[in-house]
Amino acid sequence: MSEQEASYDHAIGLANQGRFAEALQIADQLSLARPEVVDFVTLRARLHFDNGDAGAALAVLDEALARLDTLPLQPPHRWVSRGVIAHRYGAMLMSLGRDAEARPWLHEAAQRSGLLTGEWAAHFHAGLAALRLGDIAGAARYWYDLMVRNPDLGADDIAPLVSDYIARTDAAGAPAEPLMRVCLGRVALDNPHLLELDAAAGDAVAADQAARVLAEHPDHPEARRLRAPLRHGAGDLQGALDDLGVYLRQVPDPQSQVRELAWRYQLAQRGDGNVGTAPAEREPWLRFTLTDQCDDGAGYYRAAMALGEFIDDVPAAEAVLRPQLVQAGRAGVARFDQYFATGQGDAAGHGGNADPHVYSLLCRLLARSLPADAAHADERIALHRQGMAASEFIEHWIDLLDCHADAGRHQKVAELAGEVLNRYPLERNPADVTWAFSRMIAAWKALGGAEPTEAARAAMAHMDARLDALPVEARSEAAHPMAHARAYYAALLQSRMASMDEHDRTDALAEIEAQQRRALLVEDAWLYNRFGQVWRELGEPERALPLFEQAVALTEGDPQDQAGPRVQRGLVHNAMGRHDAALADLVAAFAVRDDWDAEVYLRAVQSAIGQGQREAALGYFDQARARGAAQGATRTLYGQVETALKATRPVWKVWGV
Repeated sequence: MSEQEASYDHAIGLANQGRFAEALQIADQLSLARPEVVDFVTLRARLHFDNGDAGAALAVLDEALARLDTLPLQPPHRWVSRGVIAHRYGAMLMSLGRDAEARPWLHEAAQRSGLLTGEWAAHFHAGLAALRLGDIAGAARYWYDLMVRNPDLGADDIAPLVSDYIARTDAAGAPAEPLMRVCLGRVALDNPHLLELDAAAGDAVAADQAARVLAEHPDHPEARRLRAPLRHGAGDLQGALDDLGVYLRQVPDPQSQVRELAWRYQLAQRGDGNVGTAPAEREPWLRFTLTDQCDDGAGYYRAAMALGEFIDDVPAAEAVLRPQLVQAGRAGVARFDQYFATGQGDAAGHGGNADPHVYSLLCRLLARSLPADAAHADERIALHRQGMAASEFIEHWIDLLDCHADAGRHQKVAELAGEVLNRYPLERNPADVTWAFSRMIAAWKALGGAEPTEAARAAMAHMDARLDALPVEARSEAAHPMAHARAYYAALLQSRMASMDEHDRTDALAEIEAQQRRALLVEDAWLYNRFGQVWRELGEPERALPLFEQAVALTEGDPQDQAGPRVQRGLVHNAMGRHDAALADLVAAFAVRDDWDAEVYLRAVQSAIGQGQREAALGYFDQARARGAAQGATRTLYGQVETALKATRPVWKVWGV
């Protein structure tokens, strides 16, 4: 805990003892030292208010609002700070019985308060003010928007108020506000224990409330949305889809669109007689179109997350849905950016564009969803920087390092990785900090040369010493990323060995062996494959082959992941003259990926010739030539392979290969 955090807690403790003058003195000092920290401002106002001086409390908040634009705050944090102040202002006015004056403050607070880092209680208080002023529909809107976005926030406070309203209305035989019934249904569906019900009884109450609303308002969107999962849970998929369809025709909700897609796929998988044989019915993602009418940036974030999960479950849909996922990310970022630039909150007060942390998560998700190539590197870097400005966390930094690496900016990677190691204590987050460290070693490996090698050697020794000083649990968390760092370091040593004398070479071999022993305590196909490449490059195929065999075994059942190790194993078989085994591995790898370099195709030519498969060899030769095999490091091998191909020409051929 920082000194300021301790002082903050001490001030509250003094106030609890009635020692308000001393508490205010501390709060004034904190606010003077860090005027940009809104919690210190609201502490001062709260102390004045609790001490009976409401005028002074409101004056503190007025002063804070007046100087907010002069403080060194990023726009997302400025609007959040204004939302916090507005919430405190409205809550104090409510405590004074001035509900009508409080309501606009609380509406603004709800607009500016997200549900992760924001003041979610603002949504509850805005609804409470509306309820006390007799605006039942307004109260229900705030509470519904809160519960449907996060069922666990505010439900404890909302449930008794909604239950009491419905009970009194039913007892009086008066019509109830439909959305308030839906609120009761949502409590029963998501938190039945708050109504002293089990799950089955809660579902029954939710179904009853939905049915009562729909009896009078057959197309009520929120009631239809409430009933949809109940029908789905009962096995009535078509009915659930009907309800969700009616809802979506009235409400632009990208997250619910993805839910509808998932249910349509379930229906197609079930093979009901109602499902036709047209591709769009068997593969519902073919006609999926994301709405562009939603005003909720956080809603687009949740939709993008749901699309990612659907793609993971149904890989065949990726080609169609990946652009939709990117579209959802861009739409969400645009909503947030517009709000941050203008401060214009959403009309309903759901606050879906206000949460800096959700924005940061969305920026990271969008950056990770774009192609990991040099062409998109700058856009991905910009997204990470935008997200970090709103809410910084180490995963952004790690992804940022990968973006610079993809763009070939390895010196930048090394510099930024050092910044991460200085920013984040190893003992607090050993896994992520060590992943950043592994990126630094990878960058030095890419740079090569004597200076990066010495820097890497010193860094590895220093990190090993730091990790050895940590508790065993922390060392375990760091074991996987540290194993990757060892593999990169071993590859760096291997790349330098050609220029070493015999003594240094012996030491380097011993160091590679030591790093391999420690790294392979972690069972990871990538590690076995990487160390296998080290030994293959050193001209020791008999040491490389068992490592590639293990990498292939660990990726069994996943042809995409297995392709890399199979290529490496195929290259070893090729070097040993086992052309049948080499060709089997290479053909299997070519079947799932086509991004191999020229040398791999040239080796495939050799193995195809060794097996007497001239036509296949010609095809691989064309692939190698298209990848520039005649130039650069593969020029000599290209000439050898071309000569070997010419030697296989039929006697009647007089030109070409």
